[in-house]
Amino acid sequence: MRRYTNWGLVTIGAVLAILAMTSAAWVPAIQPYFIDEAEVTTDFECADYLSSAECEVIIALHEDAPDNALALMQLMDPRNDVEVIDDDLAVVADDIRTEIGSSDMPEISDIKRGVFNPPLDAIRRAEGVAKIVSITSLDLQTVRYLIRLEGIGDDMFMVTHAPNIRIYLSSHPDPVDTEEAFGGDTLEVARLKGNRGRQNYILLPDFDQSKYQSLVLFSPELDMIFGVVPFADLAGTP
Repeated sequence: MRRYTNWGLVTIGAVLAILAMTSAAWVPAIQPYFIDEAEVTTDFECADYLSSAECEVIIALHEDAPDNALALMQLMDPRNDVEVIDDDLAVVADDIRTEIGSSDMPEISDIKRGVFNPPLDAIRRAEGVAKIVSITSLDLQTVRYLIRLEGIGDDMFMVTHAPNIRIYLSSHPDPVDTEEAFGGDTLEVARLKGNRGRQNYILLPDFDQSKYQSLVLFSPELDMIFGVVPFADLAGTP
């Protein structure tokens, strides 16, 4: 018996196969070996408020973590800056004097102090000074410790606006990565109040300043350090 081929069905099947292999929706699943990676492009574009150097860093981040890159770029819009102007240390000391019922103003002393290291890249940068300050009553019965972030001269402290930047104290004297920053004694202080201004962060009364030699600004969401301050120990310095 003679067999006949239904060429109409064959033609339709061939067309559907070609469409499946060339469709952008099917390419990753159907024909990974037919893709020339050099020809694969994305429609990602940097915002116009980014410099060319910042854009390069964002594009590199976008290749590995698109969502993180987009979130960071959006936060870097200058309109999203948050400026915080906390009380001067003299006002904090006076509040403590009132709290303990003393007529004498407590003594304010810088225990540790340092400036932020140069930027880690075009995106991850912080500028200013970080200090650990003690406020001690004259009878030495009351001591409060706090971290103070401030600028140099007439400038203010600033850091790139990034997701959920948190302040940590580290036992490493000058960490360059998360392994060094969090490999020893580490204290999470607080979430950063804003990315600009003068800021105070009160530490617990049992705080042991001898354990820590640097301050680190870190975003857990991005797993990225945004600033490091190596401390100079000023204990006992007038």
